[in-house]
Amino acid sequence: MILTLGSVSAEPPVRPERVEMSTDLNGDGHPEAIRVTFEYNGIDHYTVEIGNLRVGAFGEALRGEVFVVDIDSTDGLREIAIPEWGPSDDDASHFFRFHDGRLTTIGTVPGRHPEEQRIDGSGRIRTNCRGHSLQTWFYPCEYMFDIESQALMEVPQKFKLMYSTVTLKRDLPVFETPAMQSATRIIRA
Repeated sequence: MILTLGSVSAEPPVRPERVEMSTDLNGDGHPEAIRVTFEYNGIDHYTVEIGNLRVGAFGEALRGEVFVVDIDSTDGLREIAIPEWGPSDDDASHFFRFHDGRLTTIGTVPGRHPEEQRIDGSGRIRTNCRGHSLQTWFYPCEYMFDIESQALMEVPQKFKLMYSTVTLKRDLPVFETPAMQSATRIIRA
């Protein structure tokens, strides 16, 4: 039997091999010519270029998308975001910064921009991070640019909501603060 799907094609969408744009990234009032070249060879590779500066990186399931974002509207800088449709719902976006005559990778944040990340100029990227205990789960998280490391870092949280039903198999001591030495309560199995 032959199934016809009308105009739907089994071919993957056309992914551009090069994206070029011009915008002011470093706040000096002069636009930078940005070129991102993609190579799709099983493991996708891309190169970000500004003038004679070049940074190469790898991604998974790249679609040739490039965005200019403003993570922190008070710092005078704008960043380049390249999203990937990673494996097993591990989508991510890679971020680059052009500042003081250097082009640098500043980190990878979970979630594809703009579908799964909120970047509003507040200095934080809001997204969902994958939990690593018991099962596959996601929790709301935020990333900020850390001046000392010059990279995007996850903002620490005291608690990460799991939204899963679990069965407690043994008594669980509960502490008022993580630094306390003795339990204030016991949750019974």
